[in-house]
This record gives sequence, C-alpha cells and structure tokens, in this order.
Amino acid sequence: MKKITLSFFFFLFFCGLVNAQDFSQVDQKVETYPHSFATPDLLAVQINKDFSEPAQKARAAFVWISKNVKYDLDILAANKSGIAFKYSSEKERMAKEKKFKNEIATAAVNQNKAICHGYTALFELVCNKMGLDAITVTGTLKSEPQQIGVLPNINNHAWNLIKINNEWKFIDTTLAAGDIAGGKFVGDYVDGFFFTTPELFFLNHYPLEEKWLLTKKTKQEFANLPVYNRSYFKKGNNLLYPGSGILSASKGSCTIKLKNPDGIYLAYFLHSTYKGALMDYDENTQDYFCSINVSQDDYLTIMSDNEMIITYKVKVKP
Repeated sequence: MKKITLSFFFFLFFCGLVNAQDFSQVDQKVETYPHSFATPDLLAVQINKDFSEPAQKARAAFVWISKNVKYDLDILAANKSGIAFKYSSEKERMAKEKKFKNEIATAAVNQNKAICHGYTALFELVCNKMGLDAITVTGTLKSEPQQIGVLPNINNHAWNLIKINNEWKFIDTTLAAGDIAGGKFVGDYVDGFFFTTPELFFLNHYPLEEKWLLTKKTKQEFANLPVYNRSYFKKGNNLLYPGSGILSASKGSCTIKLKNPDGIYLAYFLHSTYKGALMDYDENTQDYFCSINVSQDDYLTIMSDNEMIITYKVKVKP
C-alpha cells in the first residue's frame, strides 16, 4: 500500500474573478424583473430602459438568465441537443441557424428552461438587440474525472463572449445558473462566470476554435489539468501547486499546495471509498496537509465548505 503525503497551499482572491466594477445596483434592479418574458426582445427592452453602460447591460442579461433559467433535464435525459438541421447552401445554413437560435432563446426566456445552447442563444440575442457584440462559442467543458489526461476533442458545451470596451469577455450563464444533484437541477448562482479572465476560464473550457482561448495555452496543457468544479469559481479559489491533474503515489511523496487565509476548512475523499477526512492545518504557514494510503489507481477530490472544488487522478507506481 502506497502513501501519499499532501499539503495544500490554497489562496482566495475573489476580486480577481470579475473586474473591479461594482454591479450591486445592477443586480438589485434585475431582482425586481419578472421571472419570464414573452420574447428575448422584451428582456432586451427592459434592460435598455434601466441601464446605459455596456458592461451594466451585459451584467443585467447575465444575472437574469443565470437566476431564472433552469437546466432542462428532459432534453439531457433524451440525449437530444436539437441543433442538427440540413442545408444546401451557406445562406440556408445561416437562415436556419438564426431561426433555431430564436426558437431556443424564446423557450429559455418564456418557459425558463434550456440546455447550454439555449442559455447562450438567449444571452447572445438579448445583447445583440441592445447593440452589444456577443457571440456563442462551443467546445469542451472539463467536468468529469475521466477527462483528466484526455485531449479536449469533444464538443459538449457552449458559452458566450461579449466585447466590452473593445475587449472580449467570457460569460457562462449555464454554469453560473446551478448544478445537477440527485437527478435534479439545483439553482446555485455563481458570480465567477461573469467576465472571467482567460486564464481562469481555460481551467475547464477549451473552444473548438482555438482563437477564442484568448490566452497562449495548448490542448495538452488542458488535458493535464485536474478537474476544476464549478464551486472552485464560487469563492475565487486559486490553486498554486500542483498544476498537473495526475498525482503519482510511489515511494516518495506528492504535494498539493493550497492556502486558505479566510479559514474555510478543507477536506478530501478518495472516490473508491467515498470516505473523507479533514486536512491538518498549519497556522503558521496556512498550509493544509494530510497523508493517505492508496493501494490502487483512484481519484481524489478536495472539498471546501462541503463542496467539491478540485479532482485529481491518483496513479500508483511500483
């Protein structure tokens, strides 16, 4: 049986996830909006009426969508994305794509349910109606432990980019809206997917068109990452070490460094047993550490406030 020695150096920097602008007044105003609109146009009209700055408009659209649209588990269960259609020319493709986006955006704003393509279509259409340059990007979302070490060659997610002051900003209203637990969608708003920096967004998003990375990263670098769960973005966490998602359990020790100056406790569990434990804490260095015994390849998840934030693959070596 091999032993892994883990120490955690975990730093919280909430303000780094979004820009320094205070959107509290925007958020409060959006909370007074109706929970549904007949069309995307009407949501755009409401936002245009209340706000004048592009960033405020983008924020209002982000908050309303993230807090009012639920992930459609019926479509997920049926394994239908609904995005396939036939066309014989580029003109026909564009016309059908526009029609499709309008349909799923209308369903999202009126029926309050969508999958990722509906979330992104609604955000794109509302922002375009307000004169903002917003687009939809598709690619790989890294959300499962089995994706650690695997190149991002699947198209399983969609998100938005919006141009503010001539600079592209990342938006993910789907991940911001909530999570799936026990076969049900659970609303759990995460502010960290608004205007996320390219470096942070890269931690679990890889676009099909690499120009939309907006940072100098590669597929192999993405494959090597651990899984950063959506709760990692909730508190503005910053894992400093190790960057690799694969931990080697051998005669030596492997080290994970996380620092948590706010005193939020950290815990861990191995997926083979699902038995967890709190980590030891060094008050002088603010390091979290623990020693665990592993006899086979496994996955290890770090938790903060009972929420999964990072998952690693553990490889046992002779």
